[in-house]
Amino acid sequence: MFKFTPGRRLWLVVSGISAIILMLGGIVDHLDTAMIFQGVFLLSWAAILVTDALIIKKALKIGEGYYEDRQEYLYKWNPVGVVSLIVASGIGTFAALGYMGPFSQNTAAFFAAILAAILTVIIAVLTKGKYYKKVLQMISRKRITSHNH
Repeated sequence: MFKFTPGRRLWLVVSGISAIILMLGGIVDHLDTAMIFQGVFLLSWAAILVTDALIIKKALKIGEGYYEDRQEYLYKWNPVGVVSLIVASGIGTFAALGYMGPFSQNTAAFFAAILAAILTVIIAVLTKGKYYKKVLQMISRKRITSHNH
């Protein structure tokens, strides 16, 4: 479209200028908050993935025994992971910023991960695996409608 391919030198200059502007703008003062959120968020996310693989799919046998990657067979979002991640990372970040005392501030990421794992199991059991795969419900609906005709 523009017939221009930027080289490494251009990106080096752009990155350097961006870093200088951000540092002069005081981004360093807010980096700790961003890193706290990122740490809590990523540990909660990892806990959800491990819980889903080992407890939900293997131990409780909720949903399929494999991970579906075809978009047409999946819901747009699965509340099991999404709700667990939002709640756990929100509460964990709140605690990590010191609003729940010094002990909670120091252990917030671990408690957020434990909370995320517990919420994942509870929501998966409550929804009975309904949001893991769309195909099973589509096939059962087709069978019901074909028997009615």
